[in-house]
Amino acid sequence: MQAIIFALIAYFAWGTGILFEAIAAKKFDSKSFVFWGMLLGFCLIILYAPFALSSLKNLTRGLLIINLLVAFLWISGTSIYYEALKQGSPTLVGTIASSFPVVTIILSVIFFHEKINFLQTMAIAIIFLGLIFSSLKRPVDQTADFGNRINAFWNRLAVVFKCINNLLLEF
Repeated sequence: MQAIIFALIAYFAWGTGILFEAIAAKKFDSKSFVFWGMLLGFCLIILYAPFALSSLKNLTRGLLIINLLVAFLWISGTSIYYEALKQGSPTLVGTIASSFPVVTIILSVIFFHEKINFLQTMAIAIIFLGLIFSSLKRPVDQTADFGNRINAFWNRLAVVFKCINNLLLEF
């Protein structure tokens, strides 16, 4: 039950965070936005570092390589995500980007042989249908141009990077 409460808190925090990310992304260059976010995160993690030094003994060469790959994917995916927020509608970008756990689940089923039940399969199908319907060009959207198609490309690429990142974190 506690995990569900934490998940719901994260759900609302991330949902609200997209609004502020969109505001900031439109004012900053994507790369500098990621840089400053990473710098702030680094400053905060330094406070935790003294408590985590003992776990460094578990770090193998393979884990280091996976961590470096995860970091690269996170930086790439986040940069692309902020570029999508800068160019497009936060509602569409946020909706598509927030669906990355679905792809992570599918990749986990393929690579880690996770089991999902019928209800979960139906939920995944509904999410995919929702993404397709929300991405379709609506009649009111007649002004959609090449820039919007490019934005959709960047957004989907960010989701791919985030999914691969999550899959690697499962190792």
